[in-house]
Amino acid sequence: MQHSLMHQMKMSKKEVQKGTPLLQNMLRLQTESSEDIRKVNITGKGINGHDELFFEPFPYAVNLNGINVPVITDFREWIRFYDMLHSQDITDIEKASCIRAYYMQEIDSKDINEFLPPLIDFFCMKKAYAQDGDIADGEDEEIPDPSQKKALYDFKIDSRFIISGFLQDYNIDLLKIKYLHWWHFRILLDGLSSGTEFKQRVMYRNANPAEIKDKKERERIIKIQRAIAIPQPPPSDFETGDMFW
Repeated sequence: MQHSLMHQMKMSKKEVQKGTPLLQNMLRLQTESSEDIRKVNITGKGINGHDELFFEPFPYAVNLNGINVPVITDFREWIRFYDMLHSQDITDIEKASCIRAYYMQEIDSKDINEFLPPLIDFFCMKKAYAQDGDIADGEDEEIPDPSQKKALYDFKIDSRFIISGFLQDYNIDLLKIKYLHWWHFRILLDGLSSGTEFKQRVMYRNANPAEIKDKKERERIIKIQRAIAIPQPPPSDFETGDMFW
């Protein structure tokens, strides 16, 4: 039986309740995961019985030291995963325990340098991009410094625009949907139309004012970029992987 996150952290229930909201949310990975979602993860079945990426099912396990280990796959938990890695409110020891909770069975590895990279690859959809030719099979992806990567969106700051975008383009209510595979969510997120507020914000953040010759238009773009800028906290020890694209 998998140890609870509370047990891994050696914290009492009262101590957890006194912790940060993020830490309490991460505890839900162990205490509130439904049997239905666990069954989905293990059997590889998702919405309407199956999820397919051009006739291949989305992954429901990652390769850890040569063994396929089932992982939690619901999109909500991977947004929490992103928030947890970037959080300055919980310690690195607590982060390590939270990360281990994404594996749906007990793992032998105690080295975060072993059990974190497979989850980062899953988060970044490395396997999907490798199939597209962006990353050659067997080639290690160079992990860039996140502090040097311009963030085009943030799940917290842009949450309401992501929710409205899914309703607008797909008629999917992310607040009510019971389950959505993380890769399925990412594909739909990337595919949102330019008419959504979310994609408009991404477009403005990605614009280079130096390339705009008209002074008034350049000033307008700069003003918008300042209004929707994403604060950049100092990178922590867990700032790894390409977190955005």
